[in-house]
Amino acid sequence: MQITFAPGTDMTYALQLVRARVAQVAGGLPPDLDIEVERLTPSLFPILSYNLEGGDAAALYDLARYEIKPVLSRVPGVGRVDVQGSDIREIEVIADPARLAGQGLDYGDLADAIRQAITVQAVGRVAQDYRQYLIVTDQEAHTVDDIGAVVVRNGLRVRDLAAVQLGTEDHVRIIAGDGKPAALLNITRQIGGNSVAIADSVARIVATLAPTLPPGVHLKAVYDQAALVREAVRSVRDASLRSRPAST
Repeated sequence: MQITFAPGTDMTYALQLVRARVAQVAGGLPPDLDIEVERLTPSLFPILSYNLEGGDAAALYDLARYEIKPVLSRVPGVGRVDVQGSDIREIEVIADPARLAGQGLDYGDLADAIRQAITVQAVGRVAQDYRQYLIVTDQEAHTVDDIGAVVVRNGLRVRDLAAVQLGTEDHVRIIAGDGKPAALLNITRQIGGNSVAIADSVARIVATLAPTLPPGVHLKAVYDQAALVREAVRSVRDASLRSRPAST
């Protein structure tokens, strides 16, 4: 959904109003629906794109998201680093309808038990040295066994009612480089960020990361807006030199 405002509108204030209106109706929407309200600016579009190539699609995505993305996100001027991949790992729970029915349970009961068991909650605060520290309990699941051990009801665990296994999300896109699996990193800049400076900083980091990547895995630049900026500046400079009148 796209909203267009009249010329001269204070877009910062308009963004606040739209977010407030969306928050008013969010309670009546499906619970699993996520709504993100953003101001459409040139900084939302990538200025750099890199392919991570040379391995299994799921492994490349994990490497790009959990190891490379945090490093690139710290570059001054970078607004966001988005990672896309063909295969994204997930833990699949394949329920047995007969077992559920035999225990008087349904799919909703199984899903609710898992959802309530794997949470991150704030449970308190501690004041020390004029600061307040938030205490958080982490019950996230990290392995198949963690999910399988979740208690559903009356001592029954998820593994008693369903098969729990590693898998990947349904394929909704294919990310490839030179015909082989890849993970794509799109880098956007903050409003007012210098595209050329960001591109140079990212290039230095990519060169530093190269020796630390698994054998055969490499980062390859596939789009660089800074190259277009440099070419435009060079063209203006050359045109200026050609049009300068000869001195007498």
